[in-house]
Amino acid sequence: MFCKEILSLQGEAVTTAEVVQKYSTDRLYERIDGKSLKQASDVSFVHGWVRDGTRLMTGQVFCEALKVRINALPSRARTGRGKPQPRNCKAGCEWPETNVHVLQNCFRTHHVRIERHNRIAHRLEGWLKTKGFEVLWEPHIKSADGILLKPDLLVLQEINGERKATVVDVQVVGVYDCLNTLHYNKIKKYDLPWVKAKLAEDHQVKVIDFTTVTITYNGIFSKRSAKDLVKYFKITQQILKLLAVCAVEGSVYTWHKFRKDTKWSWKRQPLRLGGSRRTAAIPAPQGPA
Repeated sequence: MFCKEILSLQGEAVTTAEVVQKYSTDRLYERIDGKSLKQASDVSFVHGWVRDGTRLMTGQVFCEALKVRINALPSRARTGRGKPQPRNCKAGCEWPETNVHVLQNCFRTHHVRIERHNRIAHRLEGWLKTKGFEVLWEPHIKSADGILLKPDLLVLQEINGERKATVVDVQVVGVYDCLNTLHYNKIKKYDLPWVKAKLAEDHQVKVIDFTTVTITYNGIFSKRSAKDLVKYFKITQQILKLLAVCAVEGSVYTWHKFRKDTKWSWKRQPLRLGGSRRTAAIPAPQGPA
């Protein structure tokens, strides 16, 4: 009887390792620091950098990236828990200085958030070009009444003699909204009759698709977004993981810029998966910010 009372979790007998795992997972997602990981299992392989001894990051960046992943950056809101101290953003915002605020909303990090977004888009652009796709950076799609849309990438290819276009827009989002919903909402922005007509006229395409790269600032991929990228471009798991690493690394850089760490720099050459520091992972062509 004593053993049964000890080996129980909230009245449920612990009979298998799966019960313990489920209990631990549920408790993690209930905590404010673990809630952001609730959708991480949807595309689990992109988190391989946590445990595979990746050489995509330096040791310092890796340690900081883990803090981004588990919501452990020392923001005022986090370090002030249970203490009577100011929690407002040190940049002068009226909002509490949380990790989400610093990495997604604060005016001080606006320009580096754009840089984080562009680095992800450039990584995907470079990989697509190495695979023979024709890629246009931020094409201007303008309607007759002056509405202008600028998706990040327009990917052109020919399949069975038929010319096809795929509009791809990159978005680095927060951690608490449904990622698939954000993916579909972004598609709705471009999936319009006049957009299709304009693309068909300008690029002589018959088939037009729309998709996104929807990824959180701590490297969690939208399941639907990942499936679309595999469907349209046969993108590999390694490249999806690299895009996730770019997002997390960009958030580390954003955090250090917020803290005014002048020693942090993007000048380090990105690493190839399983490669050396001398070789870039994917060509990263420069484009307008």
